[in-house]
Amino acid sequence: MGAGREALESDTHNYISLDQYLELCKQSGFTETKDSLQLSGYLNDIGVILHFQDEPLLKKTVILKPKWGTDAVYQVLDEPKVIENKGRFNRVDLEAIWDEPEYENMRDELLQLMMKFKLCYEIPGEKNTYIAPQLLSGKQLEYPWNGNENLYLQYKYEFMPKGILLQFIVAMSDAIWDQTVWKSGVVLESGGARAEVIEYYGKRQIHVRVSGSNKKGLMTIVIHELDKIHKAYKQLKYDKMIPCNCEKCKAAETPHFYTLERLLKRLENKRDRVECEISYKEVSIRGLIDDVMERIPEQEEREAHVIHYHIEGDFINQGDKKMTENKITITNSTIHGSVVAAESIKDSFNTIEKADIKDDLKEQLKQLNQAVEAMAKALPKEQAEEAAEDMQKLTEEAVKEKPKEKWYSVSIDGLIKAAQNIGEVGVAVIEAAGKVRKTLTGGLL
Repeated sequence: MGAGREALESDTHNYISLDQYLELCKQSGFTETKDSLQLSGYLNDIGVILHFQDEPLLKKTVILKPKWGTDAVYQVLDEPKVIENKGRFNRVDLEAIWDEPEYENMRDELLQLMMKFKLCYEIPGEKNTYIAPQLLSGKQLEYPWNGNENLYLQYKYEFMPKGILLQFIVAMSDAIWDQTVWKSGVVLESGGARAEVIEYYGKRQIHVRVSGSNKKGLMTIVIHELDKIHKAYKQLKYDKMIPCNCEKCKAAETPHFYTLERLLKRLENKRDRVECEISYKEVSIRGLIDDVMERIPEQEEREAHVIHYHIEGDFINQGDKKMTENKITITNSTIHGSVVAAESIKDSFNTIEKADIKDDLKEQLKQLNQAVEAMAKALPKEQAEEAAEDMQKLTEEAVKEKPKEKWYSVSIDGLIKAAQNIGEVGVAVIEAAGKVRKTLTGGLL
């Protein structure tokens, strides 16, 4: 793998075709196509190259210099005309923006790259016209709303990464009602129902309310799309909050909210009712859940809705059956984590917290720090301490005004090496480290 990576990093081209990439791999000793694709997938994950094998257009090109792609994208986002138009642009605009020879034959791929990273979407009904949601107006739009018998849901985050709502807007762009969308909110319409989804970043919350017919159907779609975005953040800690449906709360502007996770734990322990903290009346737990989202089979209830599993003092996000089955392995391995490593990781977190750096980098470093903390508990003492030291060195360099790539890359490579072949906690470190590398080198998030 080392020889293949070195060959790619030493190539001076910004991008090459898939055929050229496969030939380069052959020259480095990779005789099987599947091995070459596995290499490109790995290098894509850690931010060395960009190659998206699941995209029909992008899979034909391997971008060797992620910064080249980033520079192209930000030419669009920094274009005064696009900014003035609140993020709106079309293909004619792109021809003017990407008029350099290095871009003119890659416009379709670069546009697809922007859409892949949820940096823009095509406006429904306006072919070849796009919106970059991060450039939308920050002011909430005015629109009519039927407040009768709405469904409500809240997401509360312990730490809220920026961009969750922007990604959701792109994912749900086909359902936006009458282009009612702004930087922190959107109104959707589907099947006779409307959903209002608003992000309150300062409060670390997303609020959802749905009106009309088939409300639960649209609410279920909203939950599904938000949960898909959440899964990209392996250690994201959040709660889904469901409103009480007792008579007093139904009539109240601010009803009592229950944590869905706790409701499901009650069901798991054969307790089917819970007391409202406003009216002190008991209500049905299944009724609370059924009021908000589509009913799922009882035997799947716990697995489909669970948000966090508690593992030795840390919450590790679990999204599917396979990860649930890995719980025992993770739990049994936590006894190896070093106290020294834990203290070092805590020091790194404090350094990040106090650092005067860009918000996106600070958030990514925090997520990586959390992932390394969980990984350290799955490693033998000596390896845990080495990982903690790499995290500390990376942090010290990353918070500098001008981080030096030759220094922080060594630490990132060390963390990725430690994270290989240890299951989901290792995957979380690899993905988080890749995002940090991309940001430090000017790459896409």
